[in-house]
Amino acid sequence: MTFGLRLAGSEVEVASDAADRGAKLVDKFGLDRVFDDRVTVDLYSGDMPRNLGVFENNRHTILTMDPLDNPALDNPAWHALTGPNSTLAEGTGLALRYEPDVAAFAAIPDIPSAEAWDALRELVGPGAGTALFRTIETPAEWNVLTRMDTHQMIAGAAATGQAPGTTIPLTAADGPDMLALVAKTRPGPFFDRTIELGGYLGIREHGELIAMAGQRMHPTGYTEVSAVCTLPEHRGRGLGAIVVEAVATAIRARGDTPILHVLTTNTSAIALYEKLGFTIRTTLNVALVTAPA
Repeated sequence: MTFGLRLAGSEVEVASDAADRGAKLVDKFGLDRVFDDRVTVDLYSGDMPRNLGVFENNRHTILTMDPLDNPALDNPAWHALTGPNSTLAEGTGLALRYEPDVAAFAAIPDIPSAEAWDALRELVGPGAGTALFRTIETPAEWNVLTRMDTHQMIAGAAATGQAPGTTIPLTAADGPDMLALVAKTRPGPFFDRTIELGGYLGIREHGELIAMAGQRMHPTGYTEVSAVCTLPEHRGRGLGAIVVEAVATAIRARGDTPILHVLTTNTSAIALYEKLGFTIRTTLNVALVTAPA
C-alpha cells in the first residue's frame, strides 16, 4: 500500500510496510480524502503531530506518525549519513561510513542486501573493523567482536527547567583540551575531527575544561547528544546535567528533537537523563564487527 503526502502543493510517494497505516491516519487525523490506495494530508494544516514526516528507507520512503514508531531511529547512522551528515560520509548508495577521523560508525540500508554487505566490506576493507549502530544479524562470514545493548532515549517536547548554568561553545582551538578530557573520562569514541559534527559546549574552571557534551548523529528531524563527560574530581556538582540540557536546548531551537544513546549498564547516566526528561524509546544491539578477510 502507498500513501501520498501533500507537501507545499506537491505530492510525495510514501511506501508503507503497514497495511493498516492509511486507516490509522484517517481515523487519527480525520484526513480529508482517500483515493485509490493513497491518502492526501496537508502537513501545514496544524493538525499533524510535530514528528510526522517523510524519511528515506533504502529506496523507499516511509511515513511515521510517532517517534516511537520511526524506522529512521532504528538505523540512525544510515539516516544521518544519507541526510544531514552526508558531508562527512564516504561510500556508496549501498554502504556508508563516517570519515574515519570523525566517527567510528558505518551503515547499510534498513533492509540490507547481500550487495550491501559486499559494499560494506569494500568500504571498510577486508579484515578491518567497524561499528554498526543498530540491531542487525550479520552474515556468517563477518566476525562479531562484541555486542553492546544500548538504550536509545528521546527527549520530551520541552526543557525541564534545569538551571542552565554557564557553558561556552567549543571550537577546533579547544580540540586538544577536548581530547584530554575524553582520555580521562572515556565517554565513547571521540576522534580528532569529531568536533566537526557540531554543537559542542563545555564548562571551564580556572581555564581547565572540566565538562562537555556535543552533537553526533543527525537523522532527519533528530540530533544525538553525545560525548557527555565530566572530570572525575568534579562529578556530583550537576555539570553533566548542565551540558546535556544546554546541548538539548540548542537542538530544540533549530527544530530537531534531541536523542541520545547510553549503555544499558550505565544506570547512573540513565537516571540523570530521565531527570532531564528523556525516556527510553528502544534498545539497540550495537555491534563491533570485522569484515571478511
